[in-house]
Amino acid sequence: MFTKNLEVVQAHIIPRQADGKSVFPPRLQGSHERKVRVRSTETVHDWFVRCVNDVLRGDPRDCTVEDNLALFLIVTWDVDRAISRISVQALCSEETLIDYYLNSKAESAECMGANFSGV
Repeated sequence: MFTKNLEVVQAHIIPRQADGKSVFPPRLQGSHERKVRVRSTETVHDWFVRCVNDVLRGDPRDCTVEDNLALFLIVTWDVDRAISRISVQALCSEETLIDYYLNSKAESAECMGANFSGV
């Protein structure tokens, strides 16, 4: 039992064929996957604004899981539907994501990332 938005994420990442890849948000597909990596010179706010502008066409609602939680997720699985790779970037803000996105001086957020590659 998840929140409605988390159920949307779950629906996007469920394997639909023997092997493949799923992403959230859906616009993250293809060449956009590399764009969500945090650059060493970026603040958390700069990273989020860049991802929203470059990947989501300026709409932070596309990556919203909760009002203050954003998610960028890539899941790859192999032939037997075992997960072979996960890449996730999550941002949790003290304000709504829209307010955080619009506030050029915002730094009231945490960004967490993880990568997993199976054997």
